[in-house]
Amino acid sequence: MTLVAAKCPQCGSAIQLPDEVEKANCMYCGTTLMVKETLKQNENSGPDAMRLVELGETSLEASRNEEAYNYFTRAIEAKSELASPWFGKAKASWGLATLDDTRKDEIVLCCNKYVELSARESDALVKASELLSTVASGIANVSFNHFKEYGGTLIGQMGSAMAVTSESETVAWINRLFDAVLMHVDAVNYSTEAEQGVDQAIESLLGSLLPFVDNCYFVKSIGCHAETTEGRKIHTTSSNVLLKGIDDNTRSTLLGLYDTYQKRLVQVSPSLSAKYQDINDIFKQQNEKASSSGLCFVATACYGTQDAEDVATLRAYRDTVLKKSSLGRFFVEKYYKYGPYLASIIRDRKVFMYLGRVLICVPLAKLAKLALRERQYK
Repeated sequence: MTLVAAKCPQCGSAIQLPDEVEKANCMYCGTTLMVKETLKQNENSGPDAMRLVELGETSLEASRNEEAYNYFTRAIEAKSELASPWFGKAKASWGLATLDDTRKDEIVLCCNKYVELSARESDALVKASELLSTVASGIANVSFNHFKEYGGTLIGQMGSAMAVTSESETVAWINRLFDAVLMHVDAVNYSTEAEQGVDQAIESLLGSLLPFVDNCYFVKSIGCHAETTEGRKIHTTSSNVLLKGIDDNTRSTLLGLYDTYQKRLVQVSPSLSAKYQDINDIFKQQNEKASSSGLCFVATACYGTQDAEDVATLRAYRDTVLKKSSLGRFFVEKYYKYGPYLASIIRDRKVFMYLGRVLICVPLAKLAKLALRERQYK
């Protein structure tokens, strides 16, 4: 005689039934059961969803994420209208995430289903927001640390060596940062809908964006050692890690997100404004870094090179005239904020490049030359 695991249809208790008898009694409620009929009903009903959820939670506590993921998936298959296995699956998915696969889409989908199916929507919104913020911050932090560790290479000689990030690592990091930011935005939306935890959600978003905004030229100490022909040893340290491989439109989008959400945070909670450096100061820092590299977005896009004579003239006018007045500095600041958008439209479009040169760059360069000449003879 073989005992088969089953569930009593009367009281719901887990029982075992002998498969070679016609009838048997439930040891908990005493109900007489038709064995074959009960076993068939159990086969049709599938595994107990709540029991699978319990097993999934136990596996999560033991950090057995793949096992937990499978339990929650089976629970959803058994009873897809349950909310709890969707949330559990989101947590297990985060445990299985890697740098190559952040599992962002799956985690967001599971959180959305969890909120949709929860009886207590407000509590579910808060939990989903907290989880998405945690996941997004984790993706951003791990990815940023990995990027700083493995994304840089050295160029130059002796003490002039400079660290430059590889394009492939930059693109991968930016893609992961976008994943994190989009999850943060979902978290902010959840907390806003729940009317709870909005400040924390926005602070978390800004925390992930700040390393990008404040370090478009990342800081990473690189030791450079050399010896001169006279036998003098040189030991220098380079702290400039130039960010390559990111297009101007992406850069402006991320900076714009930071701008938007920092302002929103200050509106929601004015007392937090002192905690963050004013966004204009951050843009100013970035503009100074861009200026030191000789960047002139629109003019460079029109000519296809930053070495054109008119580009050099406009750059000289910017550095020697515009930056000397408050109005000029304001213009430069706004130019470096919105210039990348214009450059991305013009670049590689021959008609726009031609019109930009003829209608914008040439006239402005002529005026700039006159202004520079007049300034020289003052």
